Amino acid sequence: MSTQHFVIWWLFIKHLRDYAKQQPELIGVDIRAGSKKPKDPYPCVEIIWDSENGFSLFNNTKGELSLWLDLWIRNDDKDPSAAYDALADLMDRVCTVLVRWSNTLQRDLGYVTTIDVKDAVSDAETNRPLAGTRMILFIEWRKSRYERN
Repeated sequence: MSTQHFVIWWLFIKHLRDYAKQQPELIGVDIRAGSKKPKDPYPCVEIIWDSENGFSLFNNTKGELSLWLDLWIRNDDKDPSAAYDALADLMDRVCTVLVRWSNTLQRDLGYVTTIDVKDAVSDAETNRPLAGTRMILFIEWRKSRYERN
């Protein structure tokens, strides 16, 4: 008998956190569910819940949710473009992991998903020597018709 999940955002955040920590692209990156201050250690990825649409007590077979990925790096180089280079590299590595994560959700949890980055927003360079971005993930999900083993 499968467990009924009503709160999908927390299920997905925990799975993404645990999955991302095991990926070679993110070795040395602190990955956590939720946000903290100070943000260190750097680099870090904070997975934050934004919204869940389609939340239902009785017909919870599909829905949409939005997660924020806050990425932070520290760069003390006098050339400000060095921070951009490091942040863009981290964003690329996170995107690589997200592409694989979609298939893993079906295998591990029985959810078919379409995952996309809806937006990426700068921290407007207000935190130097830190540089950050918020990647806004949009996830459409539905329960797989096939039971997991």
